[in-house]
Amino acid sequence: MPYRLRGSAQPVRPYLPRPSADAYSAASSVRYWALGRLQSRQPCGLGASDVDDTATKLSNGAAIARSSNTIISVARLDEAYKGIAQVICAVARLRATVLGLRYDIIGRGLLEPSLKALARALRVEDIVHFRGEISETDLTAAYKRASVFVLPSAKEGFGIVFLEAWKQGLAIICGNVDASQEVVINGECGIVIDPADIDTLSSSILRLLQDQALATQMAKQGLERVRSHFSGAAFEQTLHHIMDEMSAIRRTADK
Repeated sequence: MPYRLRGSAQPVRPYLPRPSADAYSAASSVRYWALGRLQSRQPCGLGASDVDDTATKLSNGAAIARSSNTIISVARLDEAYKGIAQVICAVARLRATVLGLRYDIIGRGLLEPSLKALARALRVEDIVHFRGEISETDLTAAYKRASVFVLPSAKEGFGIVFLEAWKQGLAIICGNVDASQEVVINGECGIVIDPADIDTLSSSILRLLQDQALATQMAKQGLERVRSHFSGAAFEQTLHHIMDEMSAIRRTADK
């Protein structure tokens, strides 16, 4: 059956150049190269055992045991679109409401001095902690101290950090104007907001800090999404599907 572009009644097939044998030979090589890579390393380091281990801990109430009101962001501090400034503003609004509130920022970049200046101007420099670049061991420890992962970015190309946060058993708050919303399902495995809306950002942080049962449920759903969509097995299945579709296009073009 001819392929059709979304929203178009015109079949794609008449406009497709006939694939060459060399192209399909190269595609097959890519398939086996990718599968070979999967044998040595899971995408994003998200192995099945890691996901299952976190799922077990969540089921046993490990996430609920996190009593700290700590939120965390992991990002390069080179681009304003990451939304770190908005989170600092939200933290300033929540300080009087949330006892023991702390914001850990992991990463470095050119905007670090201006972000520190913003924290000082809003008088939250004592609860906003710029951790810089840290080791994997320290990063894991920072995730375990946190209760919510926040990155209201406006230009994420994918959002591997969200998968890492789910792996660590955290609920997520992200933006709704980039690819983040394709990874994080709003209301199911996180909260998706307008990055420019500091009121909604503040209320979303407060909601997840106050409702630990909701945060734990969202973290569980996030882990399941990692397993079903972003694990090595899921990647392998998707790769086979794409390659099979390419083969089907060639067979159709040959007719």
